[in-house]
Amino acid sequence: MTLNEATILIVDDETILQEVCALWLKQGGCQQVLTASNGLEALVIVEERKVDVLITDIHMPKMDGMVLIRTIRERGFSISGVISMSAYTGVDLAELSNLGVKKFLEKPFTSEILLEAVTTSLSEGVRQR
Repeated sequence: MTLNEATILIVDDETILQEVCALWLKQGGCQQVLTASNGLEALVIVEERKVDVLITDIHMPKMDGMVLIRTIRERGFSISGVISMSAYTGVDLAELSNLGVKKFLEKPFTSEILLEAVTTSLSEGVRQR
C-alpha cells in the first residue's frame, strides 16, 4: 500500500501537533488524514472507518496511547502499522513492542522522520498479510 492510498489517524491532545503532522503527511502524498484529541475519540473513528496507520501520543487525557493501542488489539481491529510518540522519557518501550508498535518517535521530530515511519509501517503491514 502506498501513502496516497492509506488512511492515517493522528491522535494527540496538542491540536498544533495534529495539524503539523497532517500537513506533513498531505505534503508527502497522503490523501486521507484523520485526527483525534484522545484515545476515546480515536476509538470512535477506528470503529467507523478503516485505518491503515495509527500515530498516537502516549500521554493524553481521557484515554492514553497505551490503553488505546491495547483496546484496539483486544477488539481485533486490523491496522497495518502503529506508531507511538512522546516527549516524555520513561516510556515503556518493551510494553509498546509487546503491543505490536514498530516505531517510536521522540518529540520533537521532523517531517522526514514521520514520513519514513509511516511508509515503513505501510510496507511492513503489506508483507505481514
